[in-house]
Amino acid sequence: MPERPARLRSQDTDTAGSALDLLWGSVVHQGTVGSVAPLTAPFLLWIAAAPSTHGRAGVLGPAAAAA
Repeated sequence: MPERPARLRSQDTDTAGSALDLLWGSVVHQGTVGSVAPLTAPFLLWIAAAPSTHGRAGVLGPAAAAA
């Protein structure tokens, strides 16, 4: 769903925070890394590198867990 990664780049703290929470739940669910999680790492790094992303450091957590 392309709108979910776009929400990570929102300047609205609540929108970006909700998207990050959803992302964490999708990448790491109850301590288990999902099988598709490593495929998300390049996209998360791209999102974290974008200056317009709110809470860029927070996006690196799921990227590291996925990798």
